[in-house]
Amino acid sequence: MAADVRQFRVATDVHMGEGSSAGLLDAIQQFGTTRVTVVTDPGVLGTGMVERLIAPAKAAGIAIDIDDTTKPNPRDVDSDTGSDRAKSFGSTLLVAIGGGSPIDQAKAMACLVTNGGKAVEWGAHRPFDTDPLPLIVIPTTSGTGSEVTSVSVITDTSRMFKMTLGDPRMAPEIALVDPELTWTVPKGTTAATGMDALTHAIEAYTCVINN
Repeated sequence: MAADVRQFRVATDVHMGEGSSAGLLDAIQQFGTTRVTVVTDPGVLGTGMVERLIAPAKAAGIAIDIDDTTKPNPRDVDSDTGSDRAKSFGSTLLVAIGGGSPIDQAKAMACLVTNGGKAVEWGAHRPFDTDPLPLIVIPTTSGTGSEVTSVSVITDTSRMFKMTLGDPRMAPEIALVDPELTWTVPKGTTAATGMDALTHAIEAYTCVINN
């Protein structure tokens, strides 16, 4: 590849538009699965949004386990226990509903379910041995862009250090990007994630290494 050529790849199938989140059942059915783990956080779960989005899948006979253990800046220990929980439930697909934290935790869980070990053992962009579970994401904030990236930022709680898991196969299979889900986000969160989006745009403009 010539020195002045940059490669840009988005592996995620993005469905963007008002009401696109209603396509969750269709997205799940593409994978032929009957057991799904939904990864979210207590705040999002408390709005009733998660139950509303998964209701059609439940009605279609898909067994769903809701894991709402995600905390801001998702933690290695929650990724570890979440992957064990998903394996015990027999999930063959993960769905993340929420901001960047649930999405990043779900990415880590998807890889740990199939590769084993602990999240901290897969840092420093160590490639995975086995493909992760497929992942569908429904972002509810505008800032992180985690729905289309192939990395997961997880807090190593023993060192209190943000580590990165990275592998091209970590990118979600499908992202349902529905602006309607952001309409009721608290003003402070909307402002913070807007600044996050702006910061990412500035980084992309100024970075000479990867863009």
